[in-house]
Amino acid sequence: MKRETNPERKTHLRWQYVLHTWGYPVATALVVLVLWEGLVRLLQVPHYILPPPSEIVHEGITKFSFIAPHYGITLYEATVGFIAAILIGIPLGLLLSYSAFLRRSFYPVFVVIDEVPKVAFAPILVTWFGFGLLPKMVLTFINCFFAIFLNSMAGFSTIQEEYINLGRSAGAREWELFWKIRLHSALPNIFVGLKMAAAVAMTGAVVSEFLAADRGLGLFLQKALSELNLGLGFATIVAMWTIGMAFFYGMTFIESRLIHWHVSQRGEEKIMTVQ
Repeated sequence: MKRETNPERKTHLRWQYVLHTWGYPVATALVVLVLWEGLVRLLQVPHYILPPPSEIVHEGITKFSFIAPHYGITLYEATVGFIAAILIGIPLGLLLSYSAFLRRSFYPVFVVIDEVPKVAFAPILVTWFGFGLLPKMVLTFINCFFAIFLNSMAGFSTIQEEYINLGRSAGAREWELFWKIRLHSALPNIFVGLKMAAAVAMTGAVVSEFLAADRGLGLFLQKALSELNLGLGFATIVAMWTIGMAFFYGMTFIESRLIHWHVSQRGEEKIMTVQ
């Protein structure tokens, strides 16, 4: 095996990697959209049952000024809840990985709570905190917290003691052991939790908006559907999707920069390496 060093060849291989990664799903999505558009028009499906993609795009563009304020609110709720889950989940996972007493005492409790459907907390949070932004942010936090916490604890708990002993024998201080060995080894698991949390971050905010809200994409979607404007309803769902995608691929991008050495990040390297 040898690594390709020719700049033009490397550019070609990089584009080959991009095509290999994105070409198939994009092509599949385009085929589905074309079939959707054609079948809806051919079968004359009423637009209040299933609108064609062209109408969804038209509604999204023409009603963008109405969607945008609600988009900002939902984005804020999801972002605050997601960041709070990161700031609490990772340190708490580290803390329990260090203490066997805390792990035996609290880990089963967290697992039991994690088995409860998170949406069940939504009406309780609305009752406690009212119709404002707080219950949406709290439910987003609950949705994201457990994936981050449990994966972080697993990452910090599965470090091989041989590496720690080797570091100590080399004279490393405790903070150096944490920074260069413990955190380094735990990052792959942490990013698994972060991406899982990013995938569900929108659920908490939108579900709470369905129940009780005076603004947000969840409320806007309900209003669109109450008017049988499914084109606008689907456009609102696409707006929700963009937030979820931004969260997920934001975490994926950070992961590719921080743990580029990990086996999960070697897809492009395999393409860039030639026999």
